[in-house]
Amino acid sequence: GAILAISTATLAVFLNGILLPRLWPSTRDHYTERFVGDRGDSLVDLARYIVNNPLTMLEEVFSQANLGILALLVLTTGGLCLLAPRWLIVAVPSVGLNLLSVYEGQHRLTYQYWLVPVTAVAIAGAVGAQRVGLVPAVMRRSVVVAVGIGLAAGSVWTLAATSQDIRDVWPLRRDRLAIVAAIPPQASVSAPLHYLSKLAERHDLYTFPVPFVESVPESEWSPTQIAAARETLEYVVFDPTLTRSPEVVEDIVRLGFVPILRRGTTVLYRSPVGR
Repeated sequence: GAILAISTATLAVFLNGILLPRLWPSTRDHYTERFVGDRGDSLVDLARYIVNNPLTMLEEVFSQANLGILALLVLTTGGLCLLAPRWLIVAVPSVGLNLLSVYEGQHRLTYQYWLVPVTAVAIAGAVGAQRVGLVPAVMRRSVVVAVGIGLAAGSVWTLAATSQDIRDVWPLRRDRLAIVAAIPPQASVSAPLHYLSKLAERHDLYTFPVPFVESVPESEWSPTQIAAARETLEYVVFDPTLTRSPEVVEDIVRLGFVPILRRGTTVLYRSPVGR
């Protein structure tokens, strides 16, 4: 566990500190700002912030949401991962990155940032299962009952939350499908993440606000390539409730795109004729 943890931590430093910034210079600024937030402009500033504000940092790291995630990871193994503590070390680097970051996505299980910790905890749980015999029978039964109750309660809560999410979104389904149906099969389109699965077979598909930005840190695209994609773009699906960049609508209008369909909070824009 310790060897794997040190190896993965070293690889993470190499990838994020050396390789990625060299391949895509805009990546460093983008992800550093996302990670550090208002605590400075660099990782050095973050380290200084931690030293100067230890209590505040502890409150941020061990917030109710973060503690809930950690507890849920342990519960998914029925607590068996605690019987293999050295294997839990594998999860330490990625968990540490998530807990230290100010980026909202790293503090929610709905995003990919917890895939590595979940895998590491699962491995620790598998190793821990082999050591159950070392625990007294009475304690084993007590733990099984307690964990079973906890997982059952969590499952009921998750089912209720998921059902509520479906009820909230379902009335929007007809409007969103109408927007999708209005976009030709061979079109080039920029759309919010929620629309991508329904538009996946279009000729060119961009995640809004691409290509209305100057750089895309998550890709190899150069400003020239982004500009070229913007010139050939035919349709834009714009919904202020599904984007963190609602101001981009000004660029859409400025470039001559015209609204051709409005359903609910979503507006479908088409490029000017002859574009």
